[in-house]
Amino acid sequence: MISRNVADLHPDSAKWYSLRWSQQELGSGVTISTVTWTVPTGLQADDTDASGLTVSVKLSVAGGVTGSSYDVVCQIVTSQPETLHETLRITISTDGH
Repeated sequence: MISRNVADLHPDSAKWYSLRWSQQELGSGVTISTVTWTVPTGLQADDTDASGLTVSVKLSVAGGVTGSSYDVVCQIVTSQPETLHETLRITISTDGH
């Protein structure tokens, strides 16, 4: 599994994380039909958004441990239909914002 390391999440904050799928990755004229976020215990999804080829999730800490990393998985289904996955590795840190 390949994970993208992204900006840390402060234990007292909520933060938006986004993925932009390129038209080249998806294919000409292909759109995103559905988005599913799998958020592990320790984090919670407060909100989600999708606009065009960009999908986003707003995360906050819900029992997670400072210094630990958590993998949040985004699954999209395209208009082809094809299923694709991307993983964000979120680290809880007081250095985050």
